[in-house]
Amino acid sequence: MFIGEDLDVLLRLCDRIMVLCDGEITGIVKASEVTKEDLGLMMAGQKRSGEVV
Repeated sequence: MFIGEDLDVLLRLCDRIMVLCDGEITGIVKASEVTKEDLGLMMAGQKRSGEVV
């Protein structure tokens, strides 16, 4: 498990990324299939439906 907020590092080191916003999971995605913009939206609370891996 790696906890961080530097998106470049997360995308480089992780296979999967789980994003939390206000204590709620907003997405679990493969790092190879997500952009920094997608992660930013999830960090702001926008949920990704059907993206759990």
